[in-house]
Amino acid sequence: MRNGKYDVLSPLYSGEPVNEAEVLGAAVWLWMHSPLHRDAPLHTLPDLLLPVIKHRQYVITTEQGRPVFFMSWAWLSQEAEARYLTQPAILMPQSDWNSGDRMWVCDWVAPSGHT
Repeated sequence: MRNGKYDVLSPLYSGEPVNEAEVLGAAVWLWMHSPLHRDAPLHTLPDLLLPVIKHRQYVITTEQGRPVFFMSWAWLSQEAEARYLTQPAILMPQSDWNSGDRMWVCDWVAPSGHT
């Protein structure tokens, strides 16, 4: 979907086919440029990024082909929500990411201010 000068990809709502490797690359690129994310160890990506990509629970925005914004969310059950609030996200079981009707924004990454 195009919005002004931005291309917005939200596959859960648009039904668009996606290349998961490209999405992962764009998200990691944004994380590398974010002071809050750049020190995340590489081994955490399968637990922190891949579940939202697999469940299509994200929005990626690009400007002239360059990623500028990434947002991800989880649909948590009451039990999963309790775990999310009391444990590091890295410990969240894969099944929790899409386990209920409580929407939580997990990441909002716009290192250049595109928000």
